[in-house]
Amino acid sequence: METFGAVSFVWESDRDVWRERTTYEWLLGALEQAGVPTDVTHFQKLQQQPKRLKSRDHLLDLLTKPASYFHLVVMAPSRQPPLQLSFVGDKEERGVNAHLWGPDWGTCSAWLPRFVERLYREPREGLRLGRTVHVQPRFPTPSLRPPRRHDFLVGKACRDVVTRSSFQPLEKDNPEFFESCLRQFEILATADLPEGVRRRSIDPDLIIIEWAAPEATEVGLCEALVTKQRWLRKHFAMDREPFFNEAGDKRIVPWGFTPHPHVTLYGDGDNSAFQTMVPFDGKLDPAVLDRIRSWREQGTPDGQPLRDVTLLLPNRNAAVSLRAEALATGFQGVLYVEDDGSFRDPFPEGEWIEGD
Repeated sequence: METFGAVSFVWESDRDVWRERTTYEWLLGALEQAGVPTDVTHFQKLQQQPKRLKSRDHLLDLLTKPASYFHLVVMAPSRQPPLQLSFVGDKEERGVNAHLWGPDWGTCSAWLPRFVERLYREPREGLRLGRTVHVQPRFPTPSLRPPRRHDFLVGKACRDVVTRSSFQPLEKDNPEFFESCLRQFEILATADLPEGVRRRSIDPDLIIIEWAAPEATEVGLCEALVTKQRWLRKHFAMDREPFFNEAGDKRIVPWGFTPHPHVTLYGDGDNSAFQTMVPFDGKLDPAVLDRIRSWREQGTPDGQPLRDVTLLLPNRNAAVSLRAEALATGFQGVLYVEDDGSFRDPFPEGEWIEGD
């Protein structure tokens, strides 16, 4: 089961510690002590092919090279399991992220707390933890519907590290959000957690919440994530994810499609289309079905090839009740049109559980 661990680091001062070799030497040493092997052999810059690293000095040269933005991935593809670390820096935001990818949930969920504890107990000047420190599965996992997002926790992370000091930069620029984050931190630090969930307080300012045990199976991780999402909704007011309505239906934007004389919208790029239809006696209009079937076989009357067609129905009830019939007759999918003219998918991709 593939897993993803992420630690974010942020400059605390005006001194550019991320331009100093000693910072990266310390970071690589701390990762090694936490159990993360760093014997990387290749590097890859953004949108480039991997190249072989010559030495540890070569790696440090790459990491400390001045740039307004950099994205560097270092890896050991011959290791089993393969190792991959990525470093992303943005000068304006003055932050760096480090990611670890691997197939072992137990390993990832163990190295992250060890690394965080060392960073916290042996603070590095000018360096602190960011607000997104977590481990999460990389395989598909269920979501409550409609999906909602927390202010700083990653919804699909089975292990979260939260530190009060990570909110400090917000105090000046966004004092209301800063106070809200502090209140949420107190809830995370003190509220009763679901059975089986473990909270570790490193000190009053740093907590680690283990929503799933290191030995959890894939099924166990999925169950833990559903438990986490329900607990978060119970204790926090969370906004819906963009593009979803309260029914959990996802907005679909027909990019690259234009009005067409024979179908509602046509996409030249892949010869697909959207076609509106008003149901006939609670069923799909047979005349429209015959017309679309003929055009898919022979092309539209103006000679355009027609491949996949998505059906647009006037309301959600029609889209839900007629979806099976539409798919059986060859439609690619079924959407409905809202009052504002937007398209909604009542069956968005993914595994969903009714939540609110």
